Amino acid sequence: VALLIAFFSASQDIAINAYQTDLLAPEERGLGAAYNIFAYRIAALVSGGLALILADYIGWKITYELMALLMVFSLFTTYQSPPSQEILPASPRFFDTIIAAWYDLLQREKITLLLLFIIFYKLGDALALSLMTYFLLHGLGFSLTEIGLAFKGVGFIATILGALVGGIALTRWNIYRALLVFGITQMFSNLMFVVLAVVGKQFTFLIISIFIENFCGGLSTAALLAFLMSLCHQRYTASQFALLSAIASLGRVFLGPVASLMVSSIGWVPFYLWSCALCLPGLIFLILLKEKVSSYAPATAN
Repeated sequence: VALLIAFFSASQDIAINAYQTDLLAPEERGLGAAYNIFAYRIAALVSGGLALILADYIGWKITYELMALLMVFSLFTTYQSPPSQEILPASPRFFDTIIAAWYDLLQREKITLLLLFIIFYKLGDALALSLMTYFLLHGLGFSLTEIGLAFKGVGFIATILGALVGGIALTRWNIYRALLVFGITQMFSNLMFVVLAVVGKQFTFLIISIFIENFCGGLSTAALLAFLMSLCHQRYTASQFALLSAIASLGRVFLGPVASLMVSSIGWVPFYLWSCALCLPGLIFLILLKEKVSSYAPATAN
């Protein structure tokens, strides 16, 4: 059952992202990405924190029935949503579509640099967050209540604000400038945890650090999502967005074990300094792609 739920959830995410990419004009993608982050965070809050509170009073069975009822309401909004533009149909065979989507991506200029940029752009931020709960709980001695308040309260608000500010900025800036500026702010936001590791258990500074890190993370995530949308050929939107999203998260799969070894070997302060340094490759690849980032368009599909 859990496998089926995960499968259908992932399929729904891909369909929503593809629809969003097809429907939005290029200048709307930044705000579209920001709204996507906002909606995802609200959904996580409802299905996470609110569901736990409800389950404590009415039990899990009724709680999950209410969660399912919320999905029924979404069917009405889906029915009323405008259709995406008509496009030439892709191959009816699943594997042919996947291969064609990959082939189309591989026709882009400087594709190796492009894929490396996508992998590394958020990698330093992911490293910084990979052991965050352990760092705050065991490294600094914060309570679970303090950590929950910082992440689920302040972090929640900061991420949404960052995504909205990033989306608005993308209506005024080109995508290269947004990716560069937000990538730099993301890198320097990790320094807050270096300072936190030095000053120790100070709740006020924890709140400040979490707010800055999540705000800057929201900025960079909105810019990256908008960029990934711009790379998708309309014939292969779902396949290509899924592939690009998987590539963007590829490096994070290996971070957990590596992060643990790093902390045990060098300690928390050098670990968070390395998380800042790991942001640099993505920025370097971005600079090398400067002439292409703003002009990337889907190659002619075959």
